[in-house]
Amino acid sequence: MASLRVACSCVSCFVSFLAHTLTCVVALLLLFFGTLFRRYHRLYLATKGNKYKTKKQLMEAVHKMKAEKAAEKALKDLAEQKKARAKAARARKEAKARAAE
Repeated sequence: MASLRVACSCVSCFVSFLAHTLTCVVALLLLFFGTLFRRYHRLYLATKGNKYKTKKQLMEAVHKMKAEKAAEKALKDLAEQKKARAKAARARKEAKARAAE
């Protein structure tokens, strides 16, 4: 792990060190939570634009969005499983053909 010591003891170097550290932390948080922030920020903007008149409508939209994401993930996992099964079957078939020769 990198040392957290500052090269010199002047205030300007310490402030620049803190600013850089804070920038790195914010960048990591945005990278990690970026899609989550963007998704809810879109909902926030839609609410401010009067798309959702009541809290119930907003909650329905959030639940619908989460359900769509879960369904998309399930389809993606299913496709990966099918690809893995097909690859394994192809490998077995090739092994069987090599054994027959």
